[in-house]
Amino acid sequence: MPLTSFPNFANKHQVIQHLWCAKGQGVDTIYVLEVDPVTGAFPASFTPAVYTPVDLISHSYASTNVTTAAYVEIEASTADDASQIMIADSSGCRLILATGAAASEVPLLYIPEGSWEFPIPVSIAAGTRLSIKALDTTATSGYMTITLLG
Repeated sequence: MPLTSFPNFANKHQVIQHLWCAKGQGVDTIYVLEVDPVTGAFPASFTPAVYTPVDLISHSYASTNVTTAAYVEIEASTADDASQIMIADSSGCRLILATGAAASEVPLLYIPEGSWEFPIPVSIAAGTRLSIKALDTTATSGYMTITLLG
């Protein structure tokens, strides 16, 4: 199982620096294992957590700008229950990811500029509406890709 070089221990802005992600032989499996936070060493034996992608969501800011005024729907109904989320975003803006009906959104995550290329624990039920809103400046270019993992 080839491991990606994540996390980059030189990048001080990463939230979790003691996790490594690996992609299995197929396209439907992502492995996450904890390494020693000081040395970066792998444990002598381990059983990595296995997550299966259950939904892939993408949004183009050029097609639909995201402002600070109102939430923009990015998924009307999630495909399945999700216990983890991975986010890649190139807008350069800080965003809020929310769940719930239009005009009744509940913030779920605050997304900093950039990407989270590691799973973040969440609890999202199948059929949940997802939307985003800019925190402090309008997002007009770039893309957001969200992978929900079960």
